[in-house]
Amino acid sequence: MTDPTKVSIWISLLCYFVAMTKWLRANGSETNYRGWWTIGCVAYVLHVVAAFGLHHEWSHAAAYEQTARQTADVVGRAFGAGIFVNYLFTLLWIGEVICWRGIWSVLGGVALELGGNVRGGSVAHMEDDPVTQY
Repeated sequence: MTDPTKVSIWISLLCYFVAMTKWLRANGSETNYRGWWTIGCVAYVLHVVAAFGLHHEWSHAAAYEQTARQTADVVGRAFGAGIFVNYLFTLLWIGEVICWRGIWSVLGGVALELGGNVRGGSVAHMEDDPVTQY
């Protein structure tokens, strides 16, 4: 049986790259990439839920340990705190999608501004986007 965490992360990555390509080609001013961005976010959240449920038994400690092992495999040093980077990334992406969908909140506004910087945009550039006008 195929591991749902692998399927969902590949769908998420595909949607992310399609959305970023559309966004960059439109110079960040068009909204035709937002559907892909939203689907990518949903797939990523499903990936996180599947990973915690199937691989970590809903345990932050288990996820932390696995992150440390994976980091050691890549860089030669165990460092589990990278899980917090994943948590931040998840919150920013969800917050940005929430903002675009018109469910505005203080947290969403912060995520939108930070999310633009995370994905390569700038807050100054985003000020021209009518969706971010509030």
